[in-house]
Amino acid sequence: MTASSSIRFSPGRVSRTPEPRSSEIDVRGAGTSPRHALYLMEPKLGLSPYHDAIRIAGAFELPARDERVPERRIRRLVDRVHPYLAGWTPDTNVEIRSGRAGLRPATPDSLPFIGPVPGHRGLYLAAGHGMLGVTLAPATAEGIADMVTTRRIPEAMLPFQLAGRI
Repeated sequence: MTASSSIRFSPGRVSRTPEPRSSEIDVRGAGTSPRHALYLMEPKLGLSPYHDAIRIAGAFELPARDERVPERRIRRLVDRVHPYLAGWTPDTNVEIRSGRAGLRPATPDSLPFIGPVPGHRGLYLAAGHGMLGVTLAPATAEGIADMVTTRRIPEAMLPFQLAGRI
């Protein structure tokens, strides 16, 4: 099992569920490109300057069983960005095979698992944050620290417990 696996727990066994995936591609172009990272709200795409290109990331997909990126997905990423960058034009010969995907750790109900693992005293889990792992890391760490030091589950962490969801 990979670190990015979506996991389904049941008594005595662990099984994988289809994983979400997000795609990205680095695209060279002509004109004025962004000098810093941008998030385009409407198409839900992230842009970052990367060496001599723009990294375009987005397209959260369910389910995904591997890291292959369909050609149409990469073409759509490039096509969706172009209207937002008036002074930039992507190269016409974008290497579609250069697209990449990363599997995202997520749970079947889209809520992360945060808290003690039932039946395993002293074992805590903080996983399945999907694309928000870095964003939610400080709050998750604070909640886990509270649980470990006080042996109590903070009220704000109750929806994320494994009990009743596994």
